[in-house]
Amino acid sequence: MASSFRTVLAVWTSYPAPYKHFSDAASDAKVNGKDKAELKGLAAKLSSDVTLMNIAVWTRGSIEPCGDTKDQRLQALRKKIYQHRDSPSHKTAETILAQARTETIETVVADSNRELFDSTCKVFRTVYYVMTL
Repeated sequence: MASSFRTVLAVWTSYPAPYKHFSDAASDAKVNGKDKAELKGLAAKLSSDVTLMNIAVWTRGSIEPCGDTKDQRLQALRKKIYQHRDSPSHKTAETILAQARTETIETVVADSNRELFDSTCKVFRTVYYVMTL
């Protein structure tokens, strides 16, 4: 219970960050229409009253697995974990994590190189202009 409490508490305290990320990404001009709609849906889902109430209930620790014995509770938790593995939300999270692992460095390097390339081009244009005078 303690580790799940810490997890939910971490979600609760860092809640504004994913909401801001989804909202900003949904308004980004580089994102295509389908992805924009998905990001807007995620932001709306995060800001819904039901999600906020669920997070509040989880932080109080009032949700417990069903079952009278320890074995029944463990079996119920294993079943939920197994079902979650095949859920669309889990698959989306896996995709996002895989994409973040592969593309983060590439995009950062490409963006920094693009800025260097642009500044180098400007310098050479200026030098060429001055040389042709």
